[in-house]
Amino acid sequence: MSVAGTELQQQLMKLNRMFPEIDKTVIRGVVSSSRDEMSAVYRLLCMEERYRDPSEFLTIDGSGLVSSTSPLAGAKETSPQSGHRPLKSPEHADKVPQLQCPACSTQLSLPTTYPVNLICPTCKITFRQNSPPRAHPSAPLHRHDDNSRATWPACDYCGQQLTTMYERQQHVEIMHMQELEELRVLSEHVKRPLKKPAASEKGKVVAMWTAYLNEHVRKGMDNEESYNVKLQTAEQVEVLLKILFPEAQVYLFGSTVSGTSEKTSDVDLAVRLTRSDNAKHAVLDDALVIDSIWTVLTKEKLNLPWQHGLLGAGDVGLKKVTKTRVPILGNNPPMHAAAVGKDGEEGVEARRVSWQVNGDQLAVQSKLEKIKKTVSSIDPTASYEVQQSTAGGITILFDNQRTALAMKMKDPKASLHGIPNVFRTQWDLSLKFFGVRNSCLIKKYLPLPEHRLAAVAVKIWSRKSGINDPRVGLLSSYAVIILFIYYLLCTSQVEWIDPQGISLVDVKPRPLFESPKERADADPGAVLFGFFGFYATQFDWDNTVITLNRDPRVGAVTKKSLGWVAQNEVIVDRANSVRFHICIEDPYEQAEPATLGSLNLGRKVTHLRSLKVRDAFVQAFEQCFTSPDISPSELFAHPMRL
Repeated sequence: MSVAGTELQQQLMKLNRMFPEIDKTVIRGVVSSSRDEMSAVYRLLCMEERYRDPSEFLTIDGSGLVSSTSPLAGAKETSPQSGHRPLKSPEHADKVPQLQCPACSTQLSLPTTYPVNLICPTCKITFRQNSPPRAHPSAPLHRHDDNSRATWPACDYCGQQLTTMYERQQHVEIMHMQELEELRVLSEHVKRPLKKPAASEKGKVVAMWTAYLNEHVRKGMDNEESYNVKLQTAEQVEVLLKILFPEAQVYLFGSTVSGTSEKTSDVDLAVRLTRSDNAKHAVLDDALVIDSIWTVLTKEKLNLPWQHGLLGAGDVGLKKVTKTRVPILGNNPPMHAAAVGKDGEEGVEARRVSWQVNGDQLAVQSKLEKIKKTVSSIDPTASYEVQQSTAGGITILFDNQRTALAMKMKDPKASLHGIPNVFRTQWDLSLKFFGVRNSCLIKKYLPLPEHRLAAVAVKIWSRKSGINDPRVGLLSSYAVIILFIYYLLCTSQVEWIDPQGISLVDVKPRPLFESPKERADADPGAVLFGFFGFYATQFDWDNTVITLNRDPRVGAVTKKSLGWVAQNEVIVDRANSVRFHICIEDPYEQAEPATLGSLNLGRKVTHLRSLKVRDAFVQAFEQCFTSPDISPSELFAHPMRL
C-alpha cells in the first residue's frame, strides 16, 4: 500500500471510531468528496447535528487529522462499544439543550416529535422547529412578517432549513462546492466581451429567422377557432360559479387577451364578485372561496356520467391550490378528455340535453313548456332544436354548450350527453384582478404583428432554455413578456404607456378575437435577435430594474433607488424568500410586506439561477450571430446548457 493510501486508511479508521453511528461507506464517500480533512470532519459532525458553529473545532493541520489547537485534539479515541464520546468541548459539556422562543427567548417545553409548529405563550408568535435543540445553539437570525411568524434562512441549493446566517454560509461552502464552482465559472462567462456580428452575417441570419418564425411559430399562435374555444370555456366557468355566486362575472386575461397566446396555452380566468355576493361571503377569504367552489363542483348531485373520470386523483381533473400567495381553482383534463376534437362529435354531444318524462303526451308537453321557460330565463336569445318529444322523454340540441350546461346546472336530473369545453380545456381561476389590467397593458404595447410573433417566440425560447419555470424559482411567462416590452421601450420601438392610465371600467370580461393586420415590411427576426443582443451585451443586470412604471429612455431605475439591495433581502426558503439578483417590477401589484414596495417578479431567483438566466441570453446571442449556419429549430427544439 502506498504512503498516501496508508494515511487515508488511518484517517478512515479514526473517523470510524469517532462516528460509529455513521455507516463506514458513507464516511469513505464524505472523505473522498471533501476538499480537505477539515471539511470531512465538519460534514460528519453536521450529520450527527453535534455542532452548530464549526469554529468550535477550529482547524486541522497537515501533519495529522486534528491539530493541537482543536478541541478534538487529544480526545480519547475509544471503541464504539465503550459508549464514551468525548467530542464536546469542555465549556459546553455541562449545558442542557433548551428550546427558546426566537423572538422573546421564553423557555418552552421540548416537543416529542419533529418537525412541529410551536406557539409561544408569551408573544403568541408561531414558528417551526425542525429538529431537537442542541447543547450550545447560536443565536438564531429571525424575521417577522405580517403574520407574526418567525422564520430562518434556508440553503439556496437544497432548501435545507438552517438556524443562523453563519451556519448557512458554512453549509454552502462545505456541502455545495460544485455549485460554488459553477457560480464562479458563470460569473466570468456572462461578463466576458462578445463578438459583434458583421452586417452581412446579421442580415443573413435575420432573414432566415424571419422566414422560420413566419412559417413555424405563427402556426402555433391562437387563431379565431382556438380563441373561441377558450372564450366558451370562460362562459361555462361562469355558469358553474353562478351556483354559489349568482351575479359573478368571469374575465379572460393573460396571453389569451394580450395576443401572445399559443393554441395549446391554458386559459387564465379571474372572477369578479358583485356587492351582493361579497356581502353574502364577506367572512370568506380567497382560499375559502376557492375551496367552497371546488366542493360544490365535485358533489355527487351534479350527476355527470363522466364526472369521476374528470375529477381524478393527483393533478388530473379539477384541482384547488389554496396554500399559495394567489389561491387558484384549475382544471387539468385527463388525456382522454383533452384529446377529443373541439368541433367534432363530442362538441355536438355537449350541446345535447335529455329529460326523462313519465306519463302521457300531455305530461311531455307540460314538461317541454317548463323547459322553454327555463331557457328563456337563462338566455332569451338562445336557439335550439327539439329532437325528441315523446312519451319516453325529451331531447333538445342547443346552439351552444353554455346554455346546455346552464340547463344541466338548473336541473341535476337532466342528462348532458357530452363533455363541455370547460372540462376538456386547461384553465386556472383566481380572485385577483391584477392580471386583467396587466393583460390590457401588454395588449396596448403589442398591436404590431411582428412584435406579437417575436413575443411568442421569446416565450417558447424561454421554456426551451430552462429560464421559464416559476415552480423551481425561475421566471414566469409574464415576467419574460415584461422583459420583452422593456427591450422594445429601450430601443424606441414602442412608446411608453402609463400603467395607471389603464382603467377597468371599459374592459369587457370576454373580448372577441382581434387579428392583427399583417404588414409587408414586418421583420420579426430582427426584433427577436435585437432582444437577445440587448440582454446579452447592453443591459446592466447588476444595477438596473426592469420596469414599465417609468419610461427607461428618460432614465433607468436602479435597484438602490427602490431599496432592492442585498441587505433588504428576506431569505427564508424557496417559496417565501425575496431576493434582488434579478429585478422586474410589477406594474400594479405590491409586495408583502408592503415595506418592500412593488412586487419583484424575479424575487425567487437565487444568485446561481440569475447567472444561468443571463447565460441563456449570452448563449442565444452567440448561437444566432456567431453561428450563422445554425438551424433555427435547434434553438427552439432542445434545452440549452443550464
